Amino acid sequence: KRLPLIIKPRELANISKFGKLLSDLNLNNLQSLDISFQGVNCFRYPYHVVLLNNQLKSINLKKMILDVNFLCGYCTEFVANIQVTFPNIEQLEITNIVQRDLNSIDVMICLSLSIFEKFHTDSFLRKTLVKNIPLQCLADLEDYKDQCQFTFEILPYKINFVTLQF
Repeated sequence: KRLPLIIKPRELANISKFGKLLSDLNLNNLQSLDISFQGVNCFRYPYHVVLLNNQLKSINLKKMILDVNFLCGYCTEFVANIQVTFPNIEQLEITNIVQRDLNSIDVMICLSLSIFEKFHTDSFLRKTLVKNIPLQCLADLEDYKDQCQFTFEILPYKINFVTLQF
């Protein structure tokens, strides 16, 4: 299993205190969780620390809302294994953090296809919304839909973006 490259701040820094506090929290009865990061870069400390925190693994969690950069291996691995980590989750809302260049969007589609297949497979267990999918990705996604690899509904989101519902 890969571990994220995390640059830890000095021990007395406020963010370091936050990391300690996070590891000490009792999240066993947590039923809803909203995790997001500011900007377009999920590598800012402590986003991956929060995602990979063992205390976060709650069997009681029913709803999760989070930001995901589908170009990031840690973010995509987290959402790909969401049903294993949170077996009772009923609703998952993901906001895709879109990179603006066309090459990144093409790579994002390639990396996210297997995850979308998992979302389809788990659709009888939970409702999954993936927001902020660029319109130019729909043609590629429709090809996979036509090949019956996974199904989804397209919902409006913003002018140049849609939401996929699995």
